[in-house]
Formats: sequence, structure tokens, C-alpha cells
Amino acid sequence: MKRIGIVIVFFSLILNLYSQNQQIYPVQLPDPNFFGGKVNCIFQDKVGFLWIGKEGGLFRYDGNEMKAYLHNNADSSSIAGNVILSIAEDLNGDLWIGTKGFGLDKYNRSTEKFSHFVHNSKDPNSISHNEVYTIKPDGKGNFWIGTDGGGVDYFEPKKNKFKSYQYNSTGLQSNNVLCITDGPKGKYWVGTFSGGLHLFDIKNRKFTHIGSDTPYAKINVFVIKEVSKGVLWLATWRQGLLSYDIKSNKFKKVIDASIAPKFRDLKVTEKGEIWASSNTSLFYFSSPNAPYKIVKTNDDFQDIWRVFIDRSKTIWFGSENGALGKLNTLTNRFSVIPSTYPFYNGFPYAVLADKQRGTIYFTTQKRLIEFNPKLKSYKTYTSPFDDIIAIANMPEDNSVLVASGFSLCTFDKVSGKFSKIVFDKKSQSILEGCQLKSITAADSFTYW
Repeated sequence: MKRIGIVIVFFSLILNLYSQNQQIYPVQLPDPNFFGGKVNCIFQDKVGFLWIGKEGGLFRYDGNEMKAYLHNNADSSSIAGNVILSIAEDLNGDLWIGTKGFGLDKYNRSTEKFSHFVHNSKDPNSISHNEVYTIKPDGKGNFWIGTDGGGVDYFEPKKNKFKSYQYNSTGLQSNNVLCITDGPKGKYWVGTFSGGLHLFDIKNRKFTHIGSDTPYAKINVFVIKEVSKGVLWLATWRQGLLSYDIKSNKFKKVIDASIAPKFRDLKVTEKGEIWASSNTSLFYFSSPNAPYKIVKTNDDFQDIWRVFIDRSKTIWFGSENGALGKLNTLTNRFSVIPSTYPFYNGFPYAVLADKQRGTIYFTTQKRLIEFNPKLKSYKTYTSPFDDIIAIANMPEDNSVLVASGFSLCTFDKVSGKFSKIVFDKKSQSILEGCQLKSITAADSFTYW
């Protein structure tokens, strides 16, 4: 059997480690010119594909290859335009693409063709504006659409009908709508350019302007995130990073504009960590009340426009210069057992965690190592049998089942002794005919 050296790692949940100097790894492409333009949006569909909307087209990334969807004048079923601003998915798995200057497109997944929805001044049921900055599904198959010039549209695809809600008559302070996100039940938070923050009531179709009597009445709100219950953070241009306490109805500066005037994006992880990108730096908060840390990045990611967290918890970054990169947060949950330990002179075959004892067992040829990551202590046990290929817990007692060569044995965790298992002749003949490679427990009494 060809032996391959394996680095043994253990979860830093035990050690509670986190490194701020994480490297963003750019997605490597054979032809960089193929993937040009600023990254405006990143989206993951139900299948798992990553879709990237850029100023140079729509792209689908499968983790290995990038497929482009570009406008073709000779093909009316191609995407309407190459400057992509927003992406959403409907209940059928089809994508809806917001473009700059060419309205809203629907991508049919089965046919891979695009259908187009553009503004028609003679049709009051058409989309209000051809610059679609944000698309918010309502969970019922319809969409709330923020346009950069036509206010908010409510779109019902089955009726092929748009209903527009615009400046002044509905309480909306600007027709340049940049973001729509979930608010209290039956309401949405709406961010605008030069019109500030709004709370939109779906039932009565009215906007409440937030902070109308404050210096923040006319701010440019690009992204809204609820970072903790009742507290919103706002990514703004020229006002830095702001927080808004819903209960007290007060704004507060999180990062002053003198440090970073233009914030591009905000993302909150399941653990409550916050990533905030700006035109100058990438900021990290371990919690809303924690001080920020500036994350070091390479030259390709000095001006990050988009931050996106996929379902595997990988964090993606899209920059102004067109670069797409990722930071695998899973690596933050692991630490390496240093190679300076005396037992580091063999090739590990198997690893086993003992949750009750808080230890890790792994094997190097004829030795079984018991390692305590919290105390950084270890014990070494030498097997009298052949190389230890596989190990599994025996839940009914305090032992480990060991596959060794052409036989099975047990290891007692308390006494530290190995004992060979004696089988009847028929079972022994079966074992002697095949070398054991791995074992696992199917239940308390059966092993495979």
C-alpha cells in the first residue's frame, strides 16, 4: 500500500483560535480578459452554482470552470445587457437578473434562454425603470424590485404585471432604491440614494422615512443588515458605517467616514461575526459590540464591492478591479499538531475522537497515540500486532476496536493494553482472506 503523509488536525473549538491574517485566494482563470469588469453581485442558486454579476457579463462558477452568459446582438434569447447589478431565484429555480439600462431578465434553467422585461412608457404595467439595482423575492413567487430611478416595483410574473411605488406619493424620499431587506413581519427595510432609510409596510403600501429630522435624513444607504435584535447596520457612502437602534430610533457611527467614507457591503455569519467592505479596507467584527479589526488583503482586494457567504460557509469577495476570491472559514476551525512532537516519525493511518475524554487517538504504524489537545499532552502505546490500519469506538465499553493487518483486536483505554479477538474457524478464515482497511460502527453491537 502506498503510504501518504497526512497532517493531523483537530477542531479549534477546543482551543478557540481565530487568525485575522487570512489570505483571500483569487479564482484562477486561464484567460483573465474573459472575466472582466467590476463585481456587482454574487449569488448561490439552489443547485449550488455560484453566479457572479459583473460589468462585463453574467458568469456561472461550478468551483472549477467559469461559464459566461453574454449579450449577443444576433440572438434575442441571450441576456439583454452585460452590466449585471442583481440576481435572485424564483420558486421554480429560474434566475432573475437585474441589468443596468436593459431592465429585468429571466433565465430559464431548462432552456438556458433569457426573456426580457423592459420599461415601456406606453404600458403602465411594465417595469418602471431599466436599471434594476436589487431584487427581493416575497416567498410567494413575486418580487419587490428596487430600481435606480423608478422607485420600488412589485412584480407578479404570472400576471406579467409591474406596480410602481415612487417618490413622494407613497412616502418614499428617493426613486433611487439601492437595497430591500427583511424587516418586522409584513414590512421591509429600504435603502435609497440621497433619500435615506425607509420602512415599507406591505399591507398599506406606504413608506415611513427614518431619521427625517436628523443629519441622516438624506444619506446614501447601499446595504442594510440586522446585526443583532433590533439593531441595523447601514453601509453608506460619505457617512461611513452607521448603526440604527429601532427601539430608541437613534443613529450612531460605527466607523467614521474619515476612516472609510464609502462602505460597499455587509455580511453577518451564523456566529454573529460581521464582515464590512469599504473603498479603503475590509473590516471584521467578532460581534456587533466588539472593536473592528482590519483584515489584511493582497492588492487584488483593496476595494471590495461584494461580500458573500455561501452554504459551505466559504466567504467570497468581489472587487472593483474585477477579481473574485474566497476565504475558506473552515480553516479557521482547525489547528495543526506541531511536528516537533516525538511521535511525529510515522505515517498516520487512522484518527478517532473520544468526545467523553476530550482526547484524539491516531495511529502511526504499530503505535496508537492518545493526544489531549487542551493539555497538549500525549501517551504512546505500542501494538504487539501488525500495523494499525483502522480504529473505531466500542460504545458498550471503554475500548477501541482496532483493525490490524489480517486480524481484529481491542485496545483498553484505561489499562492501555491490546487484546487480539479470537473468532471461530469460519470467521477466522474469512478474515485471513482479506486485509482490513477500515471499520465503523453501525450500532452498538455491529461493526462493518
